[in-house]
Amino acid sequence: MKTIPLNLCLAALLFMVDCTNFIRSDDPGIQYFGRFDFSNPEAPGFDWPGVYIKARFEGTSCRAVLSGKNRYDAYVDGQLQSTITVSAEKDTFTIAEKLEDRAHDLLLTKRSESNLETSHFHGFILDRGKKLLEPPEAPERKIEFIGDSHSAGYGNEFTSREVSAALHDHVCFVSTNTSLSYGPVAARAFGAQYQVNAYSGRGLVRNYANEMPGKELSYYYQKTLISQMNLTGKSPDWDFSSWIPQVVVVNIGINDFQDPPPYTDSSVYVSRYRAFISSIRSRYPGVKIICAATSVWPTNLMTRLVDGIVKREKAEGHDDIWYMEYRSSNTALDWHPSLKDHRAMAVNLVKIIKEATGWEPLKSVVSYGAVEDVAPTLSFKSGSLTIGGLGDSVQYVQVFDMAGKLLKDTRISGDQVEMTIDNYSGNALLVSISRPEDRSIRRLFVAEQ
Repeated sequence: MKTIPLNLCLAALLFMVDCTNFIRSDDPGIQYFGRFDFSNPEAPGFDWPGVYIKARFEGTSCRAVLSGKNRYDAYVDGQLQSTITVSAEKDTFTIAEKLEDRAHDLLLTKRSESNLETSHFHGFILDRGKKLLEPPEAPERKIEFIGDSHSAGYGNEFTSREVSAALHDHVCFVSTNTSLSYGPVAARAFGAQYQVNAYSGRGLVRNYANEMPGKELSYYYQKTLISQMNLTGKSPDWDFSSWIPQVVVVNIGINDFQDPPPYTDSSVYVSRYRAFISSIRSRYPGVKIICAATSVWPTNLMTRLVDGIVKREKAEGHDDIWYMEYRSSNTALDWHPSLKDHRAMAVNLVKIIKEATGWEPLKSVVSYGAVEDVAPTLSFKSGSLTIGGLGDSVQYVQVFDMAGKLLKDTRISGDQVEMTIDNYSGNALLVSISRPEDRSIRRLFVAEQ
């Protein structure tokens, strides 16, 4: 008689236990927000920034099965529980454990951009015998944000404009957090659903540095999957009738007028912009349109042109359009808006949305508090990491490798802490600092040997 090794029996037993609690991605208790491709309902695909998934589950723990390179923040009952980094292959990731044995609300939100690889959600794994509960009704309010890196939250958690070329892509991947960009922050103030349909480096008529001509934002905007357009030139069309927002915020043009030249011709930009606005009206009858713009060095054309477009639209009888100009210090990665900038932009946007719709905010825009003022000193030598200059407040410190894998997660009190990073041979670490009252607000630093 053929015998089966004990370790294989145990593995099979564990697999069966998990399977009894595996919640498939097509379970009616799962809510999807953003653009998803459901052609395979057991593994819906997605890649636009800021998509998110909600569910209500029973029990003390929850895990998610995901594939495709990406980073996610997982919240349970409104509190950040974990940040998940998916390298590529399908795997199971812990969202939360050791919770009270009761009903919990889950939010899984995509932090990073992923323009060259489609990600997939396969389902949840719960405690044995537990299940998903009926979710609350989705909010009636809906806001769409259309734009580029400013809307995607590019590098917004990083605390420096520059980083070495060797570390740049790693830092960008780990420090981008779309859910803390101005759009989602403003949407949450109104308790609204949102979509962020943005792509860093893309313009209306030309892309940054004239890269990839013919593949401006409009090339992707009508599609469900950015990555498939980049890899194969084919993607399912997005069904605009499936999700109709009451407000659309358009913030596109930074890359049209940013160095290096040649810049987009002003008349072409105005014509293309007005045609885009017209297409929004035809897709979403009765929509309120907010046109955002900022000063772009060295031309400063974007603000003048967008302001002029809105004035012309109003003069022609359109009362559904507003102009929002914003300034930012651009102290985050590659001279992009920081978390503080995004908060200021959101405060401004909330006022305009209220004026346009009559909606009352359900809560104020969250303050990022004392974590904005943290300026630590970092020393990383021979596997030992020393962090100083933290002040007397309680802080949370997370240490990641350059691929975003969590190495340390600790709560500290005091001006300085020293920790050993075991079994790590890299030359640099990413150090994240947050406050206990809201661990989702983080500032990211690099420590190099």
